[in-house]
Amino acid sequence: MEVRGGGGGGSCGAEHEHNRDIIIIIGGGICGLATALAFHRNIGSLRRCSKKINPSSSNRPRAYIIVTLAGGSVVSRQRTPVDEHNSGKPHWNFTMRFEVERSKLERNSAVMVFQLRHSRTIGDKDTGSVYIPVKELFDGATGTKRSRPVAYLVSSKSGKPKGVVYLSDGEMRCLKRADLMQALADDLPPNTVRFGCTVLGIKVDPSTSYPTVHLDDGTVLHAKVVIGCDGINSEVANFLGLNSTRIFSTCATRADSVVSNDPKLILQSSIKALSGFPEEEVEMVRNGDLDQLFLNQLRYRTPWNLFLRRRFGEGSVTVAGDAMHAMGPFIAQGGSAALEDAVVLSRCFAETIGGIGIHDRISHKEWRMRIEMAIHKYEKERKMRVVKLSAQTFVIGKILDSSWLPLKLIWIALMVVLFRHPRSHTLYDCGQL
Repeated sequence: MEVRGGGGGGSCGAEHEHNRDIIIIIGGGICGLATALAFHRNIGSLRRCSKKINPSSSNRPRAYIIVTLAGGSVVSRQRTPVDEHNSGKPHWNFTMRFEVERSKLERNSAVMVFQLRHSRTIGDKDTGSVYIPVKELFDGATGTKRSRPVAYLVSSKSGKPKGVVYLSDGEMRCLKRADLMQALADDLPPNTVRFGCTVLGIKVDPSTSYPTVHLDDGTVLHAKVVIGCDGINSEVANFLGLNSTRIFSTCATRADSVVSNDPKLILQSSIKALSGFPEEEVEMVRNGDLDQLFLNQLRYRTPWNLFLRRRFGEGSVTVAGDAMHAMGPFIAQGGSAALEDAVVLSRCFAETIGGIGIHDRISHKEWRMRIEMAIHKYEKERKMRVVKLSAQTFVIGKILDSSWLPLKLIWIALMVVLFRHPRSHTLYDCGQL
């Protein structure tokens, strides 16, 4: 497998002696590097194993939690999904909503009960429970900034300790894009990423029905799978016939590369746009490096285009990241969505072709069927997630773009109705590799 950095504006991979047996990932950004790393860790490890030594999923402990709001005559109860992947240390990122009367909160009479259970064929087993006053949860969430999970002791009915459960009300961390990309690249095998050429287009080899990648130096690369992670100007998206991205009237100030535009004017307009913001944020912009400032137009795919489109791939070619779901930066989920794409795509391939032993021989037709099945499964799993993210960024973008007050109020009302919870887009778990 090779990852081929590049696409519409950039870079690409080098030649390979066995081009027919590789997966080509076009794009050397976050999505491309993450997808390459996910495939190396997922598919690579599975292909080195025989089917006979794979543990049966039915023998793994499958944990879930029943959450009960008690206190008074009305009892509310919800449960998390079963964690299928982390038998030793199960975890959940699952949204639950409970209504608590203010009087009960003030009297400290409402209690949250977390009952840890294991799902079994012969009957579910109780492991232990945690009792936490709701007021304690509220005080922890609204008091000082808490980023670390809080540990609570799990006890059986007899009071015997059964372990520890960690609860968190969420956290926010600043992560530099360059640091993330460096960390992803460092974990890839040597000579995986190659730069220095541009992808001109994708075609299908009529003799094999597999895709071929055409480079600007005349090289033609043959592969069984092509994954386009090449951003908003994606050549792979053009090959698949995805609709062109649209442009927000809002511009973004970025500080990534040196350009010929006047950086002083960019800085002045940025500081003016930050009127009313906290002084430390204005100071951060004011102290920025003028040599690395430029303006960037924000592009997006409409949510209805993503929703109405039946397939994002064709044959053994598909897209991920901005190539699939370009969106505005207003909720800061572009990079996260790209990482989610990488995890889900590699997992779908592992579930579909990962069980094939290293010495197994299967037909050309069987390979194509398995590849297309994996891509279809990936697209189906990701569709509604990216539609929701795209819709939220679209509405926020329209609020920023609208200068006519009645229209702006309509968009704000739509935002309140559809996306009432301010952090709902972060409360999502794409699963494990």
